Amino acid sequence: MTPFDPRNCFYLEHRARIEEWTTLEQPARAACDAWLASLEPRFRELAHEIDPSLVVTARTSSSDRWPKILVHRADWMIAPSYPEVSIALEWYRATLTLDARDRAPYVGVRVCNDHAPHGPTLSARLKDRLATLRINGRLTSDYFPLYSRLCAAPGYWNDPEPYAGVLLDTLRTTWSTCVEHIDAQLAATPLPTPST
Repeated sequence: MTPFDPRNCFYLEHRARIEEWTTLEQPARAACDAWLASLEPRFRELAHEIDPSLVVTARTSSSDRWPKILVHRADWMIAPSYPEVSIALEWYRATLTLDARDRAPYVGVRVCNDHAPHGPTLSARLKDRLATLRINGRLTSDYFPLYSRLCAAPGYWNDPEPYAGVLLDTLRTTWSTCVEHIDAQLAATPLPTPST
């Protein structure tokens, strides 16, 4: 009788190849991260198409654990680089995989809870206001009163353009669906004057 079950046997038989493949994970994840960050100019173009006065703030440096591209009105800023609320593309760099549901980037309404004096209150109020829009797989979290995870189709690495289109279209749709709700809630929850 052997102490090795079929899974153990599979691993032991293929161990060298599995270890080789494991070394490919980080460079592939970094390529996905770089590709998402490279979409910033296209988000700027889209924001300008929607409304030339919109602002795009990108936080995609290597020190950002959750890189993001934020589209917002200029008067939604609470600090030079922090809008209190935005429509955002965001991803978690440490586990990023574009075609895995729980690791894919997401687009939604983002509230800056960590830099906004009343961010958690605004987030809770926007969750209530946007509750009727939470259909078709749309989710909610502390920072995102409404968001959708967007998975790429299998083989996206051969032609990522269709997936870029999905991300941009989702941002456009989220903006058009949510901006009136955001404006109304911000009117009811005035923002502090931005500090410099």
